[in-house]
Amino acid sequence: MRGSLAWLRLTALIAASIAILALIHAPSPTLFGGLVGSLIYALASRHELSLPPWAFIIGQAIVGISIGGMVDLPTLRGLGAHWVIVLAVTLGTLVLSVAAGQVLRLH
Repeated sequence: MRGSLAWLRLTALIAASIAILALIHAPSPTLFGGLVGSLIYALASRHELSLPPWAFIIGQAIVGISIGGMVDLPTLRGLGAHWVIVLAVTLGTLVLSVAAGQVLRLH
């Protein structure tokens, strides 16, 4: 029962975060509401939650679909004309993110 109560608290935090972000017309309130609600739970709770592997995969698929649904085709076509710059910025971001992760891991 303790685990069920923790999941219920997490769900309530996420729902409240989504509602607040939707009220202020924030972009993608479901995506960011999930992040904000989960962050609040992680910082305020001592109860660690874990998902079964299949649920984690489904969650990743939902996030991917949500992000993919926000892609605007004309914008994507415009980026295609400048693919070298887009690729360089993407690779640079990836390298900086991995480097920052390694620095945080070592300290």
